[in-house]
Amino acid sequence: MWTALNSPGLMAGPPLVSFAHREPIVVPQPVQNVNIDRLREAINGVDQSSLMPTCMTRSAHDVWYTLCLSKKLRPSEASHPTYRYRVHRKELNLAVDTADSSFWLYQEGYQELYEEMNVIKRRAWTDEDAPMRLKHRCLPRPTVPPMNDGVRVPYRDGGAVDLARWPPECDLIFSVPAWDWKSNQKSKGTKLQVPQILVQAASEKTVRQPVDGNIGFTVPGWRHPWKNTDEGDRVTFFDILREADCTEAVRDIDRGESTEAHLTVRLLIPPGDGRPAMDEVRTRSFLYFGKGTPCGKAIGNGSLALPQYSPALRIFPDMGDPTTFRNWNLELVSMTLLEPLVANPDYESTHVHEWAHRRLSMPDIFVSNRRDRVLKLNTREGIRVGFDTCSGASVLPDRIVAMIWTQWFGQPIDTVPVDGPIWHHGSKDRFANHDLLFEFKDGGGQKHTIRCSAHHFLSSPWSADGQTFACIKSSDQEEFDDTTYTLGMNFFWAFMVKFEATYSGSHPIPGTHSPTIQFAAQRLVHNKERVADAWDLEIHPNLPPRLQNELRGCQVPELHPGDLSD
Repeated sequence: MWTALNSPGLMAGPPLVSFAHREPIVVPQPVQNVNIDRLREAINGVDQSSLMPTCMTRSAHDVWYTLCLSKKLRPSEASHPTYRYRVHRKELNLAVDTADSSFWLYQEGYQELYEEMNVIKRRAWTDEDAPMRLKHRCLPRPTVPPMNDGVRVPYRDGGAVDLARWPPECDLIFSVPAWDWKSNQKSKGTKLQVPQILVQAASEKTVRQPVDGNIGFTVPGWRHPWKNTDEGDRVTFFDILREADCTEAVRDIDRGESTEAHLTVRLLIPPGDGRPAMDEVRTRSFLYFGKGTPCGKAIGNGSLALPQYSPALRIFPDMGDPTTFRNWNLELVSMTLLEPLVANPDYESTHVHEWAHRRLSMPDIFVSNRRDRVLKLNTREGIRVGFDTCSGASVLPDRIVAMIWTQWFGQPIDTVPVDGPIWHHGSKDRFANHDLLFEFKDGGGQKHTIRCSAHHFLSSPWSADGQTFACIKSSDQEEFDDTTYTLGMNFFWAFMVKFEATYSGSHPIPGTHSPTIQFAAQRLVHNKERVADAWDLEIHPNLPPRLQNELRGCQVPELHPGDLSD
């Protein structure tokens, strides 16, 4: 029997089905007598702007994934005394942030935000701070006054920025990297008209981050911290892309009655430390705007194997304001480490004769709230988690981190680190043959289990003295029943993540719309064996997904934006 959920028109069946074991989609080899040159002529501007390669900034124990914007001086700008040629010759690296909505760049001469007697103040930077401050590429302050709605953005790591925005006549044209399907390489042919939203002041913690700004990708329509704004104000990157109309990131459907937004994020773990270098130009991290999957692996007979996504998981409304969607949040019910018991286990099964199951259920007791501080049972089946490409570690409850330390890493409980990421002893490849199961509950009440290699989630590019750091840490704040935890970039190293929303009006509304998340492991498993790792999944050669579909004479949802569903 089918039961109706809260959202009109959406139905869900009672079985709680596991989707941990999903074989790749295998599509045929190219059809004979298909003129590939004719297909390549059909590549349009939307295709050419649909995939944006990201860059990577790496330090001793940090990595940032960025989208690079570049600007060429126009004659009128070149003559302006405040424009410095060196600034605009180089690219501005903006952090790709799926847990924040804001878009901003640094302004020349920005001040320091500091706290004194519990009051946030501004002041000029000292000369000693110059090396840290001057590493950022900044934009000159426009000659006209900003709009009268400056805001402060506080971040969970303790950083903060003060922002001001300028009217549309101060917009700038930037080039952004995009994938040229005709030449199989990165290009700079996509132009975006970008509003000037500039940092007036920033905290030291924020300034120490090696980026020149921020690009937020929370749920489309959430425009925090700006108030009384809509897509016409273009305060988020989704707003910018909708106005640009050069990708399928945000587009009108149903004759303009609805809006559809698509984003797929793929992050590769940094190379080095024994890992393969990214010499292959088609193996890279990217943002993909549109339907379908732009990467896969060619197999022996010319066929193409594609990673298969989980069903769409419906996100939860914001816990503080259940009338709106803000972040991409699900409930994490459990994590299970699968430890192989035989030399060649079946990677499509979880059979107890081949795998030892080390399951960690999420905590069931929290402080009830910040007011009465009474312990109570968790009324949910799991913990609320968000997905954050800017978080260098997955942040989990203290008890879960302690159990990973003891039950997965086999280390004494009295030695669990209090601060910072945990680590495991021995080779960085210790978990190369292990798998992980993540069990989620979505906003519709359905449970879904997804599966990946444990290697990237439990390891990192950093190791020392016989130890390999795992990008996992305890929350540094007291844990309440409304705490949202984080699955950070190590989760993205294990999965490609697809974010989608269809809505009417200026933003999705709970009870009416259902933004969703889908996951595809960054590997391929076929006939019980692993046949491809993340490094083997290449951007399709010569043709984008919709034309690969024609080349192969098939109607595969992950290649073609058709009406077929998974």
